[in-house]
Amino acid sequence: MSIFGYLLVLATTSLSPISNTLSEQKLTIIGLILIWLLVAVLLVIVRKGEKRTFSSIGFKSITGRDILLAIVIGAALSLTVPLFTLLASQIFPSNGGDIHEVVSSTSWWMIFVSVLTAGITEEIIFRGYIIERINEITKKKWTAVLVSLIAFILPHTMSWNMTHVIAVVLPLGLILSGLYLWKRNLLFNMIIHVVIDLPLVVMALIVK
Repeated sequence: MSIFGYLLVLATTSLSPISNTLSEQKLTIIGLILIWLLVAVLLVIVRKGEKRTFSSIGFKSITGRDILLAIVIGAALSLTVPLFTLLASQIFPSNGGDIHEVVSSTSWWMIFVSVLTAGITEEIIFRGYIIERINEITKKKWTAVLVSLIAFILPHTMSWNMTHVIAVVLPLGLILSGLYLWKRNLLFNMIIHVVIDLPLVVMALIVK
């Protein structure tokens, strides 16, 4: 449900009648609201439908040490993004939809809200929920990671070019899945994810 819901949100905001009528900023805002609503529905399903606690999808307390560790890991991973992008661009030349295009056409505060939204909602959907539930069904962690990774990549192909998907989304999706299996803590992953994406806000401020 969460996979198709996420894809439906992106597809809805990309429909020609809608995209031609509304500004890019309004489309982004609508998309963010729909994603948060999707996550809210998912959390209701966990509590009311499945009658499970949020700890069943990785919501656990986090220590100060792990917060610091998450920040360090996120900062280190963010430094690999330009390198991965450069290497991938030699094989898959960019044809638009890259990082520079996004930050130059979007306000910094909108990017900041998008970064927080991605860091929180994507970890709930693609790591916490999918990995935990698929792992329960198959009893195979890496099968759960594979399903999670595919689900994570699909919606990104709708808004980013192939270079970004291969250089950034694929490796970081795999790494974030591995980190989740390590700590089994959504807050840990959320911090890392947000820190990885924060340079986008800085880039937007510099461009503006």
